[in-house]
Order: sequence, then C-alpha cells, then structure tokens
Amino acid sequence: MMLEDPAMRTDEIIESLMAATDKIRKHIDFTKLYDDAGSQKPSWQRLEDMVPPENEFGHLRLETGIEGIELYADSMLPMVIHNLLDNTLRHGKDASTVRLHHRMTDGRLDIIWEDDGAGIPAEDKGRIFQRGHGSNTGMGLFMVKDILSITGLDIEETGAPGEGARFEIRVPPGRYRLRE
Repeated sequence: MMLEDPAMRTDEIIESLMAATDKIRKHIDFTKLYDDAGSQKPSWQRLEDMVPPENEFGHLRLETGIEGIELYADSMLPMVIHNLLDNTLRHGKDASTVRLHHRMTDGRLDIIWEDDGAGIPAEDKGRIFQRGHGSNTGMGLFMVKDILSITGLDIEETGAPGEGARFEIRVPPGRYRLRE
C-alpha cells in the first residue's frame, strides 16, 4: 500500500485554512459595514452618484436612464447598487449588459436593475433575500432588502430564468424627487 505524499496533504490543508480565513474575514468586513445601516438619519441622495465607475463593471456595458432621480434613503443606499453589480458579475454568467432605469407606476417610482445573464433559477427566487442564502457571504441580498426597508423602500426579483436577473426597487411617493 502506498502512502499519500505528506507535502501534498499539507498543501491541501493550508489551502483549506486560507479559504476559511478569507471567508471569516469577509463576514467580519460585512458585519462592520452592516452595523452602519440605520445609524444615520436618512438623506436625499442622487441615484446617478451611486453608480460605480465604469472600471468596476469589468466586461459589462452599462445603459442608464436614472438621471435627475433623488431618493430619500439610508446612507447605506450605495451598497445596494454595489451589491447588485457584484451579483451580476459573480452570477450573471454570460451577461454583457446591465440596464439601470426607472418607470412610474401609480405614483410610485420603480428603479430597475436588469442584466442579460443567466437569470435566477426558479427554485431560488423565493430564497434569494433570506439571510445565509447564496454562495459568497449569503448576506448580500438580505442586506439589500434590509437597507431599503429602513426608509420604506422594497425590492423584488422579477426576471425570468435564462433571460437575466431583474431587480425592481419600489420607492413610494414622498421618498423620491425627479429633477430636470
């Protein structure tokens, strides 16, 4: 019987420990960020100022239609946009374009983030906003929903599996302003 190469076993153990350490660090960093949610008074924020610079979009092309929109929301609102971008980059598979636009529905403003990637599998749709669901920290979309709810905003995923993810942020009257 041949024994395993001890050097290979040691390398595997070190790699596993490094991965676990990285995951713990991500949870700690996330917890520090999340602690700030709701700690400051909400304020008016320009939505277009929250869009990350083009170099953070990697290979994705961005189409926007959000100019002149201000939202009255928690100071953590930019994290919502960053998280949606991160999800598209991580899970969008063949996504090439992100559209960030808006529409008015019965006096309510809907901010829409949609990509042309793989979409969210039907069996995951009911769980994506639950704490612990996902393949990174399992906190991203849970945090997004929580940050939005602080000031009465809501989010829903309305995309079709295989046709791309589509997140609709619902902003009630009095929580948005449209500037020319």
